Amino acid sequence: MNNSVTIVPYRYIPFDIGCNVDSHLKAEINNYLLTQEMAAEIKIDSLSKTLSNDILSVYQIKDNVKIYLYKYGIAVFTIDDSAEVFDSDNYAYEYCLKRKSAHEEYLTLKNSTAIILYQLAERIRDIASGKKDKLRISASNIWEHNGFSYVMTVSNVNLQELDFNYKEMTEKAKKNLHIMLEPSIAHAEDSLVYSTASDFENNSLEIDLSSLEEPTDWIKSSGFPDMSK
Repeated sequence: MNNSVTIVPYRYIPFDIGCNVDSHLKAEINNYLLTQEMAAEIKIDSLSKTLSNDILSVYQIKDNVKIYLYKYGIAVFTIDDSAEVFDSDNYAYEYCLKRKSAHEEYLTLKNSTAIILYQLAERIRDIASGKKDKLRISASNIWEHNGFSYVMTVSNVNLQELDFNYKEMTEKAKKNLHIMLEPSIAHAEDSLVYSTASDFENNSLEIDLSSLEEPTDWIKSSGFPDMSK
């Protein structure tokens, strides 16, 4: 490919606080985050309000890390990770493997940000346990992956072309698009173990496009909510 592709990953890592968050517990968590962690409470964005009426507050933990607090006792860390640049025709497959590796690092506490998130989650659960007799079983550091269940990444793919017409795309561009939308067709999904995934590396673009449906552009569809308002 003639032009490089830049992809910016935005990670979402939910965890269970263990109980519903009432006004008293929210005040305790708020006090801890603002005084002990030097976090800043920030305005709830319109998209978050649109997606859930149960959002209570949002805090900036680091320049690239926020935590969203919900009434039903779930909190979500968001991380604006570093942009990645690819010069390969096979950029989608390469990126999906990197994403897979990044998810493993967060869930196994193999990077400094993951350790910070783990410590914050543990402290918030400690605060909740002081207010409630019993927390939900999933509110524990022995739950699944150090108290976290999964990492979800939303990927912002920056290409030179600004107006996409699927029918006019090259075959390689179509394959990259399909892999980004559905990594499993190139054996790059998170659930596939790394040793197995590597066996498919040379065949990741050997995809039969005729068996795949044209992706729907939900932004242009009438059913997509207008987030600009």
